[in-house]
Amino acid sequence: MKEHIGDILGILNPYMQLGKLLPRDKDDILRCVDDFFLASFDNNYVGCLAIRDYCNGLFEIRSLAVLPEVSRQGVGSTLIKYAIEIVKNEKDGQKVFALTRCSNVFIRLGFEIVPMEMFPKKIWFDCSKCKKLDDCDEVAVLYEI
Repeated sequence: MKEHIGDILGILNPYMQLGKLLPRDKDDILRCVDDFFLASFDNNYVGCLAIRDYCNGLFEIRSLAVLPEVSRQGVGSTLIKYAIEIVKNEKDGQKVFALTRCSNVFIRLGFEIVPMEMFPKKIWFDCSKCKKLDDCDEVAVLYEI
């Protein structure tokens, strides 16, 4: 997957530049590149997401992004469904969560809105570095397997 770091950054960059995703650089992606999955269409990578394991059956969908030119065409939904299947079948997960500004797509796929405080490790790892920590505009969603 290391050969796809540039592809992943190419998908994430438009959203990082707009402040919609936390900034991540090549080294950060390299450290967790095996957590990423890519979606392709016509031999081009058009979307990505990563799955973080918080242990005890809890997993996070993170870094979900789809190239703007293919947004609203089901790529994000397909990636989310794939992540749920990976967690369910390969990682023996019990719960999958995400912090998102686009909760509707998750809710359509069976997630429920929950209090963000349910995920203190997430807040400690990522949210504490965010400029919007005190004025967060994301919603926590949870899928129980």
